[in-house]
Amino acid sequence: MNNHCYPITSSFVPPPPIFDLGELKQDVDRFFRSASLYLWHLKDNDTQTNTDESDTNSTNSDSDSDPHPTIAPFQHPKLKPKSMWTPPFPSLLEHVYQLVLHDIFEYKTKHTTTRNLSSGEYKAINSLKNNRKIVIKPADKGSNVVILNRKDYVQEGLRQLGKGEVYEKQDKDLTEEHFLKVKEVVEKMVDTKEINKKNR
Repeated sequence: MNNHCYPITSSFVPPPPIFDLGELKQDVDRFFRSASLYLWHLKDNDTQTNTDESDTNSTNSDSDSDPHPTIAPFQHPKLKPKSMWTPPFPSLLEHVYQLVLHDIFEYKTKHTTTRNLSSGEYKAINSLKNNRKIVIKPADKGSNVVILNRKDYVQEGLRQLGKGEVYEKQDKDLTEEHFLKVKEVVEKMVDTKEINKKNR
């Protein structure tokens, strides 16, 4: 069987991706919230250090009168609900935040997708896509694209399906039956907490 594969080379450059403005805004907000929290706790730690030093001096002077100091109750951050509090941005951070948002919305407003192929290349692509005598597929390895004769492609598929030791012919469509079996297994995994509902 003559199975001809022709590698295609092109100078095609994909256009910039179209991003989701809402998701990008959330990512920016999370980043600047993290930066603001870092600065807030950095300032808070400096204040706490000074307070601890003064408390230590006071404790040393009172240690003789109180042999059993009060111990703070146990607290663990993982046992608390996750806080969504955001400290106020410092003026410089707020300025940068507004500049970033401005650039995002300006890019979204002005950016338009332009063609990076000539009209002749577009016609050639459409001609290949609509040609029912060939099959265009990605190569098994690498990033190349191959063109196959449709008749040879179908014959090769039938040859592989005819292998009795690999495939078994069925008298009916088993898609629904297999779907129910998989669903049952997944539900059991959720009940036993092997996976969570989000991953179901």
